[in-house]
Amino acid sequence: MGSERREETLRELNQFREAIIQSANVWINTLDEEGNVTLWNRAAEEISGYPAADVVGDDDIWTRLYPDDDYREEILRSVEEILQGEKAVESFETTIETRDGTERIISWNSHAIVDSEGERQGSVAVGRDVTERRERERQLRRQNERLNEFSNIVSHDLRNPLTIAQGYLELARTECDSDHLEDVDIALTRIDQIVNQTLALARHGRTIDKKESTDLAQLAGHCWETVDTARGELEVDDLPRTNADPRAVRHLFENLFRNTIEHGGDDVTVRVGSCEDGFYVEDDGVGLPTDMADEIFEPVASGGGDSAGLGLAIVKRIVEAHGWRIRATESTNGGARFEIVGIDPIE
Repeated sequence: MGSERREETLRELNQFREAIIQSANVWINTLDEEGNVTLWNRAAEEISGYPAADVVGDDDIWTRLYPDDDYREEILRSVEEILQGEKAVESFETTIETRDGTERIISWNSHAIVDSEGERQGSVAVGRDVTERRERERQLRRQNERLNEFSNIVSHDLRNPLTIAQGYLELARTECDSDHLEDVDIALTRIDQIVNQTLALARHGRTIDKKESTDLAQLAGHCWETVDTARGELEVDDLPRTNADPRAVRHLFENLFRNTIEHGGDDVTVRVGSCEDGFYVEDDGVGLPTDMADEIFEPVASGGGDSAGLGLAIVKRIVEAHGWRIRATESTNGGARFEIVGIDPIE
């Protein structure tokens, strides 16, 4: 009776294991010592297009998945090395041809199966379809290349004539006295701000520099001193220290402070403090339009003032480049509040 019970328990465990393997959302297959397929789960069927009935029992599947002779030979060398216990692979990517002729990129983790006595029994492979991820990365690289081209155009084709115009303005001031020259200076300064912010938007749309331990409270205080804050006041509560690109976070604080002064008034009070999973920047100004909370981070044409309409867009790019999230809401005093969350604090 005890033996029968043990056999029943073993059958139940095997059924449970089989159910887990078949319901897994990743490709799982096993090979015997000769390289023949012994297991081919549902995810493997769905990704490859080949049912287990057509695959299990032989090694013909590799010819179908890898029709190019040279490429298949390279893959099979790795399979043999894994079967012999000579190596294991992690995140090893191959491109397969599915049954319908489309190509998919699979990231593999694979190693030999060894029994309790150390004898090799074959191998197991777990594959994840990363085709869409790689396509997104390719599109992002292309987008970044276009942003880089755009930055170069802005830097050369706009900044050079702007510098020339500013030089002529200074020359004109030495030769005549006109109120119109001040208007020209304001216009040129505004163009310079737009160029700088456009370049910053493009730059932070690509990458951030190397992260390092960053004291957010200290950085916020330094940034306040470098921004024209009029009669505004800054209050800094306890802030977490985190791994970040300090140059990029400096731009983040500076743009949030400029936005606050521009829209909250010259005598606004700005508070920076900790919130759950991150930190916030809030003010006691007029607050945000209730119908624009999702739109304020988009680049817009500015209607005047000091901003080029890109400040909050730059902030969002910096936040996302760090893997953080930002949301806009109302502060405790009815002003604007920006919460940056998803931050990993460090001691």
